[in-house]
Amino acid sequence: MNKTFPEILDIIRPRITGVPVSSCIGDRKRSLASVFEEQVTPCFIALRCSVINLKSKTALLDKNMAYYTLQGIAIGCLVLYAYLKKQEYIDVSILDSLANTYAQKNADYGDAFTKVYNEMGIVSAYTRIADKYYRIENLIGTMSVVIQGLTCANYESLEDSLLDTVNYAMMSVMVISNEGIK
Repeated sequence: MNKTFPEILDIIRPRITGVPVSSCIGDRKRSLASVFEEQVTPCFIALRCSVINLKSKTALLDKNMAYYTLQGIAIGCLVLYAYLKKQEYIDVSILDSLANTYAQKNADYGDAFTKVYNEMGIVSAYTRIADKYYRIENLIGTMSVVIQGLTCANYESLEDSLLDTVNYAMMSVMVISNEGIK
């Protein structure tokens, strides 16, 4: 039976519940760029390698790797989000908010993510995540406008981009899981 999006979010819930942000990033005075490079970039690179291998028709091992690296991307983005919000702990209630966002947008888009994934494979998921990754990287690099500690550029905040990335990553985990990988 196919897993729902809230059930997929529950995969990472125990991995972030009660985790102090300081245990993930260390010194609170570190730059945003260094936290991003440590928390998100390694998983993104691993996902890119999985996608490249899958494009060349290498089998199940790479889908399993994608399954776990996508979770790592989601967790890394949640750590960065909590860091930006100056939270002592990652607020797991954000997962409920993400589930609501998914339900609303999925209804609006007519399950487009799954349809495109079924047509194009994991490359379609990677493309959406890559777009967000590079947007986050650019926002962190330029820090174009700062309003009360929140970075804004072209109407989408860094925080929104991080949460969108979490949703895309976990939607990808859901589709892979529902294919019978995990």
